[in-house]
Amino acid sequence: MTRVAVIGTSHVAALKLAWDEIGGRYPHIEAEHFGMNRARFLKTSLRPDMTFGLPDDMRCDDTTPRRLRGLVDLSTFDVVWHVGGWTCLQAPMRELCVDYNIDGFGTSGHAHCMSQATFQACLDAITTKAMPDKAWHNWTPGRLFFSTVPRRNEIARQDALYHTAEPHCFKQVWDTADQHLDARMSAVAIQRVPQPECTLDAYGFTKQDFGTEKPVNTDGLVDTAHMNTAFGARMWDAFLARVQA
Repeated sequence: MTRVAVIGTSHVAALKLAWDEIGGRYPHIEAEHFGMNRARFLKTSLRPDMTFGLPDDMRCDDTTPRRLRGLVDLSTFDVVWHVGGWTCLQAPMRELCVDYNIDGFGTSGHAHCMSQATFQACLDAITTKAMPDKAWHNWTPGRLFFSTVPRRNEIARQDALYHTAEPHCFKQVWDTADQHLDARMSAVAIQRVPQPECTLDAYGFTKQDFGTEKPVNTDGLVDTAHMNTAFGARMWDAFLARVQA
């Protein structure tokens, strides 16, 4: 039996819903899910004894949901899958795509130009911020896996922000950023589980079929950040292919 802890932000929900449907196919896998909103998750830490959770003052706070007041002993799990918790790449990468003509990526017509050397320097800075605390570094190889938040639902391209950009270059730029992050994480024995290509459109956004249909507010705006059960199932396929390799 392989015990898997799935920890992370609200993006854990898609994985939990998917596991409820497909988990029976994998009797040798026992998965437990520990998710919370991003604001709280950013306050969590991994302690020297391998327990993970919120700081003591938040765990004692009556406003903290009871289910989040305990600590999770990660030493009791064979594998840990960290989902959507560390600083995502999408916001700064989107700014680069929208505002700059990056040399080598076929963009044009933007207000600013950026050399490939400057772009590589930006990637170094962005991926440095995306790296986890050193407590997560250099575990036994094959124990710690990581997934960034999903790329935005393709309906986000309807936003006026993208109307002045050339979205055909987004995928190449984002893929390049992911390659940088892969290299940094691999150097400290963290294996990244990338978003499967089958979930992406030609521009590097998540296909609408994998997005949630829930509005984010009373104005009816669609949540472009979170994905559905079908997306969670594709991510489980990608994860298990690496764990069982």
